[in-house]
Amino acid sequence: QRTATTVNLDIGRWAAHDHLRAGLPTDSRIFSALRSKNLTKKERIFLYRLTHNGYKIGKYWSNIPGYEQRGICPLCDGEEESLRHILEECCAPEREQIWNLAKEIWEMKGLRWPRMTIGTIITSGLADFKTGRGKRRPGANRFFQILTTLSAHLIWVLRCERRISKNDGENFTEKEIHNRWVERMNARLDLDRMTTNERRFGKKAMRPSVVLQTWGGTLFEEKNLPENWLRQSGVLVGISAWRPGRNR
Repeated sequence: QRTATTVNLDIGRWAAHDHLRAGLPTDSRIFSALRSKNLTKKERIFLYRLTHNGYKIGKYWSNIPGYEQRGICPLCDGEEESLRHILEECCAPEREQIWNLAKEIWEMKGLRWPRMTIGTIITSGLADFKTGRGKRRPGANRFFQILTTLSAHLIWVLRCERRISKNDGENFTEKEIHNRWVERMNARLDLDRMTTNERRFGKKAMRPSVVLQTWGGTLFEEKNLPENWLRQSGVLVGISAWRPGRNR
């Protein structure tokens, strides 16, 4: 293990203890959570690289003559552009807006949004939220892992597009950020619904109750949906897309 990995594992361990009610997990438990089947392959790779500081940003460029400036955040007055900076501190509009959207939909579950750090993201799969009577909420815990990792990965994707595709020339608009996040959330909801199809996936199909508990409380006009809405068309997350002349 590299020093950076050890540091990130310790940050994650204490974040799990302080914010996710998960005690002090071992390194083995943290790595197992990184491989969770609740996440897509791209999200698992992202978490793995996040834990190991595996992206070529920040300090990576400081020892390459003529390219030192690539390691500096162009929006934050000389700050080193580490993953921690990108996900926790950067003044890029996508970071703040995406975490605000994640907080908004999470609070539809009736739970308090925890402090969001790279440690919280790394150990999101170990969340152990409970009811007021101390009963575990597996659906909420699974939703938190999906929501946190999806949102963090989108912040990273938009950062890369801004720095590479846009060549630091312009920021994303509030509408663009909002709709990209909503689109990803709806796609993830559709993926969960699809994986409950026993004809298609056989024994690997997900139990319908898992999906219903995961997304329950976070859907658009949920009170008008049937109790089992998995085969219902037009089911969307409770934050709608931003359309011209219309508030979300």
